[in-house]
Amino acid sequence: MKFKYKSLRTYLVEEKKFIQLLEDMSLNGWQLDEIKYNFLKFKKVFPQRRKYQVFYKQNACELKEAGYHLICTCYDLQVCYADNLFIQNTFSNEPREKVLKGIYLLRNSIAWMIIAGILLLTYFPFSKGIPTFNYFIFYLGRYLFNGMIFFAGAFLFSYSLYNLYLGKCLENYHRSVEKILYVFKMLLLGLAVFVASFYILQIGLMATFVFIVSMILSWIVSYFSENNLKNNAIRYICVIVSIALTFINTSAPIYDNVQCYQEPKGYVMEDGGAFYKGLNVENKQGIIEAVYESSSSFHAKHLYQYQVERVYKKHFKEVKPYQEVKKKFMKIDQGMKYKNEYILLINKRVIYIQNIHTQDLEMIINHYKTLKI
Repeated sequence: MKFKYKSLRTYLVEEKKFIQLLEDMSLNGWQLDEIKYNFLKFKKVFPQRRKYQVFYKQNACELKEAGYHLICTCYDLQVCYADNLFIQNTFSNEPREKVLKGIYLLRNSIAWMIIAGILLLTYFPFSKGIPTFNYFIFYLGRYLFNGMIFFAGAFLFSYSLYNLYLGKCLENYHRSVEKILYVFKMLLLGLAVFVASFYILQIGLMATFVFIVSMILSWIVSYFSENNLKNNAIRYICVIVSIALTFINTSAPIYDNVQCYQEPKGYVMEDGGAFYKGLNVENKQGIIEAVYESSSSFHAKHLYQYQVERVYKKHFKEVKPYQEVKKKFMKIDQGMKYKNEYILLINKRVIYIQNIHTQDLEMIINHYKTLKI
């Protein structure tokens, strides 16, 4: 059977517009099947003219006796059709506002907004000063899980704000405000899905496969089952398994055999994320050598620029974009230098070195150019 989906948008709060849509779709051979997950689901039928009506918290038996056929319900909102095109609606419309406010629950919207606010504050990527575009690229490249939660929280906040606005205004909403909130909500949803897709792919092909299968199984159980405890338990287990997969530890091991040119006892640790991988050589004074290999030239360029900004911030105690801070650096072959700190961009690799003798520079560069990360 063929199905078609349309976004729910404002149809529930605009009864006349909703009924007109149902009648037009029916003439084109599509009948409403159910209202679920903010979508109107239509099934393919023989084109016909029907009289549609929306009721609010009415007795189903009384509707049937009056000549109406119940199609589906959304909370206490009932969508019906009648074969008699001239049937008159004798039912009270009084519970309408109460039913609609129940659908767009004020306390639920505020509760979700609070949860979203906590997620945004917890995973806000710019808590350490004014960000630059390069820092944002670096942040997502290294902390993709945080970025995924941040955008999910932003979408949840916008989704709650959208529902809160419709629930408060109902049919008196302002069209421009609704459109702005809707576009904002869908944009954040797209970003959340995009970043989540990158993260899922990062955890490996097998984990990605299990994640997708468990989500599909969850949807199948939800779609074809009754709303009882056993089926709900299966569905929730599938969702829990799916979410648990996102916490798989994919960190690379510590490298013990990497040569540190300045201190044989330097601590070598893995550093990287979704879009790059790398190594840091540290001592008591901090990072003294580092190499990062990006997955793309675009990311390598911005990772390099971020390292220049980072060195500038360390010395001048302020954050400025790359185009401004590079004036303080000496340009050298394949990179930049400030005092005795070197930042180099070689193909897709970014190399950072400090406190070395100039004659050792070429030897260290050649080592990190060929080092397998």
